[in-house]
Amino acid sequence: MFDESSLEKLVERQREGRQCGKCSLCCKVLDVHELHKPSGKWCSHYKPGRGCTIYETRFEICRGYECMWKQGMLSDEWFPADSKIVLDMNKDGTVLYAHVDSGFPTAWQKEPYYGWFKMMARKGLGIDNPTERRWSVCVLAVPGKTIIVLPDKEVTITRGRKFAINAEWAVNGLRYNAVELASSENEQ
Repeated sequence: MFDESSLEKLVERQREGRQCGKCSLCCKVLDVHELHKPSGKWCSHYKPGRGCTIYETRFEICRGYECMWKQGMLSDEWFPADSKIVLDMNKDGTVLYAHVDSGFPTAWQKEPYYGWFKMMARKGLGIDNPTERRWSVCVLAVPGKTIIVLPDKEVTITRGRKFAINAEWAVNGLRYNAVELASSENEQ
């Protein structure tokens, strides 16, 4: 069994030596407001076979970004150039985001990724062990839509809209659902 310090040491060992290398997928899948770059479109500074043409002087928003794979938090099978998925979390660590390459919109449905997302949905909601709850939801940014991954289903909502997770008691335990909020609630 890992204690917190053992896990931190494992992540640090895994992080050492990790480089983006052939991967520039974040330059495509992320929505970067500061650069007016929408998700699903390559950054204007990206060139195939070369990567970022302004790498040494790239913007601070880019300089400070590291996906969860580069941070050492994921195994090698999650290397974004191969998995076609870039994973990160929001600033307060409550939402796990998976940005899926528009050229491979179903990549997240393949194993081992799909099973991992389901496991993370269970952990995120604290279903198996409420003391392990660390975030509230797993969100997939798939081209043109947002998919909320729940333990027993996926719920599609309009991209960019706010949503709420509801829980209701059913015969076999709690059932979760994601509900898109009304327009007036999205404008707040």
